[in-house]
Amino acid sequence: MKIKIPILLSFIAVLIAGCSESRQKPVLEYVVSNPADTGSRFPDLYHDPSGELYMSWVRNVEENIFMSQYSIYRDGRWSAAETIHIGSDYHVSPSHSISVTGNRGEPSAAHRYRASDSDTEEFLTEFRFRDQDRGRWEETFGLPDAGDLPSHQLFVRSGLLADGSLLVVWLEAPLIETEPDDGPAEERREVGDKVLLQTALFSADGDLLMNNQIDEEVCGHCSIDLTGTGNEMSVVYRGGVDGEVRIARFNESTLDWGTPEVVQSASSGSLARLQAETHSTSGAGIDMNGRYTAVVWDTPGEESDNCRNVYLTYAVSGEAGFRTPIAIAGTDLCSLGRPDALVADSGEMAVSWLRQSGEQAAVMLSFVSGDGTVQQTVQVGITSASQSSGTPRIARAGESVMIAWTQTAPTYRVRTARVPLENR
Repeated sequence: MKIKIPILLSFIAVLIAGCSESRQKPVLEYVVSNPADTGSRFPDLYHDPSGELYMSWVRNVEENIFMSQYSIYRDGRWSAAETIHIGSDYHVSPSHSISVTGNRGEPSAAHRYRASDSDTEEFLTEFRFRDQDRGRWEETFGLPDAGDLPSHQLFVRSGLLADGSLLVVWLEAPLIETEPDDGPAEERREVGDKVLLQTALFSADGDLLMNNQIDEEVCGHCSIDLTGTGNEMSVVYRGGVDGEVRIARFNESTLDWGTPEVVQSASSGSLARLQAETHSTSGAGIDMNGRYTAVVWDTPGEESDNCRNVYLTYAVSGEAGFRTPIAIAGTDLCSLGRPDALVADSGEMAVSWLRQSGEQAAVMLSFVSGDGTVQQTVQVGITSASQSSGTPRIARAGESVMIAWTQTAPTYRVRTARVPLENR
């Protein structure tokens, strides 16, 4: 026994260490108490016009049952999770999650994706407005159709204008009927080549005020992003034919979008690889604060690997154009891309991205000075390198950066971390 007990204890110690390495943990220095429970995934962060920070996510509670939930960050902690809706008709993926918008710490609108009630195989968007007097989510409406064909609605982003109206942008991907490859069978539907960037504006009561097209040649598997406060709103996206990173700005006086501006063109090599991809990619991210507008995107690396390059550019109001792109991460670090951007009050910028490490991925955060110098990169957590982990999101939280991502093992769960902008 004197020999066996030490051997047994050593075996247990090795086993525990091995299990710890397989778990996807945040870096304890930055971890924040979590409002999201087991089964939660694909978080979204939203700054309302008053500066309050909301986090929303979708949670799988049983095999085919999901719920939409949210929390608000106050006094250094997340509030208890609140449930918006629960149902068995959810469609959930990295490109089909949920979001919440509001003002002064009061949530006002939320959206989710659901399967169509018909046999068209559509994925549709459902918005709910919150009755502030009764404290209940009641009003339900969908986004207007862009055409006569059934379609998928992808990457929906929304934000509140100063008057309380809700501005929404999304990708509309028409479905076409195709013959199956494996002999006679029922026809199936696939996304067509022409994907549209659409927009709509709803009053605080849910009435449709505007419904237009922003661009008709858009990358259908590249995510879009919307940012702004008050009446200054901008959307960033990728072109479908040329792979350009483009930005369009909303004009509140005309209730329409200006002519899209090219932020960055794609090289012939990266364009070919981008067009060959079939899974959802992070496309581009954007943030605005004060005089600064920051845009991030990723591009595929060489065909022989899955690594991607992450770039940041920024513009300063009163100065001409966007700066020369800054390389944040490249194939030498085996970046997986999926970036998001933040602009601090000081003009300092932060970029989140993923770095591959075997089957896992490190959740990374890079800090860039107002003159475009990459100052520091820190690791804040671990997740899966697969598409199932989605895209981390970042937002301002006082004098810190809040980052939220999806842990996939040992179970799905949203994780958050807070990294100070100073004295890191």
